[in-house]
Amino acid sequence: GCEKLKTVRFEPSKENIPIVLQNDETGLFEDCPLESAYYNRSGNNDYLFADASSLEQVTLGEQVDTLGAYMFDDTALSSITIPGNVTLLTIDTFNGCEKLIYVKFEPSNSGTSLIFYKDENAESGSPFRDCPLKKVDLYRNISSDFIFYFPEERKNKSKYLGQCDCRGIHSGRTGG
Repeated sequence: GCEKLKTVRFEPSKENIPIVLQNDETGLFEDCPLESAYYNRSGNNDYLFADASSLEQVTLGEQVDTLGAYMFDDTALSSITIPGNVTLLTIDTFNGCEKLIYVKFEPSNSGTSLIFYKDENAESGSPFRDCPLKKVDLYRNISSDFIFYFPEERKNKSKYLGQCDCRGIHSGRTGG
């Protein structure tokens, strides 16, 4: 174990060597009391923090370009800032983050659009499935056929999206 692990840092690689995870759909910190993380690496990060149920704060650095499938599944995040260098959010990145109410997408310095990957065979594909988002600040272009997926019972109910500062959206839709 990791009964005392409260924080973790993934520093950038001087040689830009990615972290390679070998997992069976289980997060590395599932049974740890992890509360905060700094992540600044490229490479596969699917399931990295999945089921780290006490994880409340994450800072993403300049080497991160993709937020992988189920990366933050079932964490305690209430807000997240996604830097402009992130170009891809994959399926269910924040699935089941029942406290996630605020997301800020920072602008891209290069003008690159953010892509929300959607697997046609997946149940929803939304990076924010089952999150009670109340505010989303978008300061960049989105390239996707959907932005935020809401189950049928949440469509057109403003309490789930509240205020949205949706600058920079050129395609896609919000709230169903």
